[in-house]
Amino acid sequence: NNNNNNMAKYYGGVEGGGSQSQTVVVDEKGNILGQSSGLGTNHWLCGMDVCCERLDTMIAEAKTAAGLDPSVPLESCGFSLSGADKKSGRDAIIDTMMTKYPRCGKKINVCTDSYGGIYTASNTGGVVLIAGTGSNCRLINPDGSEKGCGGWGHMLGDEGSAYSVTYYVIKTLFDDIDGFKKSECDTTYAWNAFKEYYEVDNQMDFLDHIYAKFEKSKYARFAVKIAEGAQKGDKLCMASFHKAGVDLGRHINAVAPAISKDIRDSGLKIICVGSVWKSWEFMKGGFLETITKCSDVPRAVTLVQLTKIAAIGAAYLGSKETDSPITLDYASTTSVLYQGTLA
Repeated sequence: NNNNNNMAKYYGGVEGGGSQSQTVVVDEKGNILGQSSGLGTNHWLCGMDVCCERLDTMIAEAKTAAGLDPSVPLESCGFSLSGADKKSGRDAIIDTMMTKYPRCGKKINVCTDSYGGIYTASNTGGVVLIAGTGSNCRLINPDGSEKGCGGWGHMLGDEGSAYSVTYYVIKTLFDDIDGFKKSECDTTYAWNAFKEYYEVDNQMDFLDHIYAKFEKSKYARFAVKIAEGAQKGDKLCMASFHKAGVDLGRHINAVAPAISKDIRDSGLKIICVGSVWKSWEFMKGGFLETITKCSDVPRAVTLVQLTKIAAIGAAYLGSKETDSPITLDYASTTSVLYQGTLA
């Protein structure tokens, strides 16, 4: 059939987190034709069978939203999934999708959740720096080599995350009240915000929330109140975000020695993912000061945020398995948070 080359081609992409996932069906230019969302697709959390079943369901829903027949396979599907760090896990997902859910796509690519973000913003590599509930950092060079820092969760890491912004303030409050270490900043705003958020009157009442009923996402969301304090000029709240800026900068310094010559020559693009970046104005000083001190960090630095969902980058990576990869307009997938030359 000679018409095959002229027929429109469609591609699928999934950005899969631990608690929720986003799915797109796009055309050859990366335009979103259909979208769907669903539950988490981290196979360590939900199990391999459930993970693959959810992927199939979401792709089928996105096809329907795009006006396509869900039973007809897409050219390719790219899955950028939390928890897909090991090759054995990725291979198992591909194998299950090809045998059990062949309607999904003719070709399947599986990668970790960092990749979708990077490839939504750039096809020449960069660093993705995640500062949400937790934190994580990964450098991906144009040749595919990579280096990571962090991502070990709140017991061992999460520096620069909403979790650690909260921790800094609550720890300062408790140390100040005990007299273990007096706070250099006034604690009135933070103490009142803390009591209101947790509906407690004293330190003792809080123990239930942090031990028996600990909920990481609720704890991390207190960072929103800290951000409000920083906006009002509260010194303790501002200090917490300054520290987050320093810690996020240390992630960049950690991966910097592995940055390839291509990126050194063209300048470093840092893709900033997660809600903590909304408080960039309070982190900027600490962040830039920290990365400036590291000679391995290229002097030309651009921080960007995604304006499109990372499922598009996943779809792009899937399409690289085919003869006709998607061409994305990177100017439309990102907005610049900061651009400058380090001293």
